[in-house]
Amino acid sequence: MDLEGVVNNKLVIVPVETRSYLKKSSTYAKWISIIGFIFCGLLILVALGLLLGLSYMESVIPGFGLLWILGGDKFMYFGVGILVFVGIMILLLIKVFKFSALTSSSLLNENNEELELGLKELKSYFVFIGALVIVGIISGLGLLVFAMSVIARI
Repeated sequence: MDLEGVVNNKLVIVPVETRSYLKKSSTYAKWISIIGFIFCGLLILVALGLLLGLSYMESVIPGFGLLWILGGDKFMYFGVGILVFVGIMILLLIKVFKFSALTSSSLLNENNEELELGLKELKSYFVFIGALVIVGIISGLGLLVFAMSVIARI
């Protein structure tokens, strides 16, 4: 047995079945991240169209659009919102892509340090998703309370 698998005086052995699961997971993660990057690119084009094109149309044609009640810069706010969403998605997709690359590389080279780094990227991805879920739940509850107070006034 060679000493390349020894890390901090510990020999870490990844069973064959676990290696197979990690390989499949890294392959799927790579495809998901690539498709996500393409989707984010399309969303950036949509946001730029909203920021540039529809804002101009609204200045030329008063009352243009379905949300004319909101007033002036609604397309600008919607475009900026899409760009913020895309920024968050790109950060998450980078984490998934790093997990995929590091895990695939660690399985090919039998390098436990790369596997650890890949799993660390996956952990940080889930921590970030968990924080977004908590923010979403709190925002949803706030929106529900607001809607109930509006309904109670009617």
